[in-house]
Amino acid sequence: IDIQGQIQKVIVQKDFDVSGWGLAIPPDDGAVWALAQNLRSDSSSNRVGYANPAVDKAMSDLLVAKTDAEKTAAYKTIATQIATDVPLLPWAKVEEFIGHGAKVHGLRQVNRSGTLFDKAWLG
Repeated sequence: IDIQGQIQKVIVQKDFDVSGWGLAIPPDDGAVWALAQNLRSDSSSNRVGYANPAVDKAMSDLLVAKTDAEKTAAYKTIATQIATDVPLLPWAKVEEFIGHGAKVHGLRQVNRSGTLFDKAWLG
């Protein structure tokens, strides 16, 4: 199927049994935004139409979580509910790093391959 046809069937018509699509979840606090964008029931970019009130609540809880234990509990609820409702297949995990010269300091890697230079300095 051509990409426009896939978009029409999956996103517009929601007429599919199996579809392959990308979902980038960063290994930091930005993960909740990637999940919310793609899986929250009221998200306009929820391509597949997934909806579960328990997942929506867990994402809201995650946004206000103060401790690692609270974050872990919310992520566990999200993962458990999604695994119960619809199969998602982890396709790949990509390790990333900031490449720079030995004299460059203070670079900070952020989610989705971004690098902040605001605190960078040469030394």
